[in-house]
Amino acid sequence: MTAEPQRLFRLACQSQNYAWGKVGRQSLVGQFAQNSGIPIDEHTPYAELWMGTHPNAPSALWPQGRDPLAAPSDAQVTLAEYLADPDHARTLLGRPVTETFGGQLPFLFKVLSIAKALSIQAHPDKALAERLHSQSPNIYKDPNHKPEMAIGLTPFEALCGFRDLATIARFCHNFPPLADLLGPVIVQDIDDAARRESAQDDNHHQVCREALQALFHRLMTSDEARVRTCIEALLRLKSEGAMHHDLLDLVERLNQQYPGDVGVLCVFVLNHFVLNRGEAIFLGANEPHAYLFGDCIECMATSDNVVRAGLTPKFKDVDVLVNMLTYSFGEAQNRIMRGTEQAGTDPGLTVRIYDPPIPEFTVAQVTVEQSGVPHVLDPVPGPSIFIVTQGSGQLGAHRKTTAGGDTFEALPGMVFFAGADTPLSIQKTDQLGGDFMCYRAFCTVAP
Repeated sequence: MTAEPQRLFRLACQSQNYAWGKVGRQSLVGQFAQNSGIPIDEHTPYAELWMGTHPNAPSALWPQGRDPLAAPSDAQVTLAEYLADPDHARTLLGRPVTETFGGQLPFLFKVLSIAKALSIQAHPDKALAERLHSQSPNIYKDPNHKPEMAIGLTPFEALCGFRDLATIARFCHNFPPLADLLGPVIVQDIDDAARRESAQDDNHHQVCREALQALFHRLMTSDEARVRTCIEALLRLKSEGAMHHDLLDLVERLNQQYPGDVGVLCVFVLNHFVLNRGEAIFLGANEPHAYLFGDCIECMATSDNVVRAGLTPKFKDVDVLVNMLTYSFGEAQNRIMRGTEQAGTDPGLTVRIYDPPIPEFTVAQVTVEQSGVPHVLDPVPGPSIFIVTQGSGQLGAHRKTTAGGDTFEALPGMVFFAGADTPLSIQKTDQLGGDFMCYRAFCTVAP
């Protein structure tokens, strides 16, 4: 008979050293990794901290009795291996999550620290992911969709979703090099579509989407030499003091990172914005986006499927990207989530919920202001992963179970797993200044 699994335990997590990451201790990922016992090289980029069961960087159970700040051992049981025991999975994931997701943890939790723009990309829906995986398994390595959500830990800059058509049309007229690249027919069609959108006449949604798709296809399939010529002409306008100086500053910055790349010109068609700390954006299937700079919490379905078309030296699948997008459009502010404060009677505990319209995950921001006072986090009927992002505290099982009710020191970068239906005790300590804050990713499925 399998012993009941421990319901709360610490995880040892891995960082990813992609070239676009912030370097050394400038990286929040690097700081968190260091506080979890990973030596930091000041010349190495630390781009992502992965928390979960994905085979590219699986988390492992922190060995019991080991110094909480020591480097973890290589010979560890991974979280995926621990959950491979059916009894462990049913207990820790909860029966509804186990049955819905086949005994697998359904989300991947991350911290990102970005110094250089990530690619212009979109994530396929489930049906497209299955087709792409079947056709090109060496590129699209799993058949899963990848909805994701990003929450700013610092001001977080991104491109996401298409701008409203009137803005795109205005840019075509204000920036002649862009209009020259697109051609008069495309520019006229986007003008006409913008007028129809304003008038809300019959079939305007379909006309607008067709015009936007034609413009984006023309842009992304433009001859490389003509793209470079367009960018050079735009930068000359900047040096001459043209309007929209901030936008041309962005063109210059992205061109320095990816010289002559067509993705540089996507700033004219995709919304550009900065998330404040605690603001979030949800990226559903088939929505174009690119992260540009900053640090964020990210949660996604457990997949690594990305269709790229710009701002990258990696494989670009332009035709697939152009054909898969929804071509919804509108201002960026309509996409920003600020979370909903969870009602409660505990005045010292603030829980803000970010709940995207998918079953794989929800994220909670948990903040404790007063030290020395224990607070109870209500259990959820599914698995949770916590990461501490600031302050110092203690995290423990509120009620002792058969497998123990250990209390853990909780410092920035420390990561913990809590099983389904486990009430937790959390409190702030005075070891570090400021509020104690952590983020909790969890999954619940209605029985």
